[in-house]
Amino acid sequence: MYALPLSALTGFEIYYTTDNPAVSGVYTVSGGTKSSYDVTNLPAGTYYFTISAVDSTGLKSAMSSIVSVR
Repeated sequence: MYALPLSALTGFEIYYTTDNPAVSGVYTVSGGTKSSYDVTNLPAGTYYFTISAVDSTGLKSAMSSIVSVR
């Protein structure tokens, strides 16, 4: 495994789901310098999120730990 240079980072993919597997999706965030992203327009409930980084060749990092938000 090697460290990815920051210059090769082109964005992130934020994955989400609920307790109902039919409710899920992904947000694509362009740009490698973002340190936050506001997820909007989701109905009330508990959501589970994970994120992966995407490099300039389209390779994705391993998924982060899952966090839940209510």
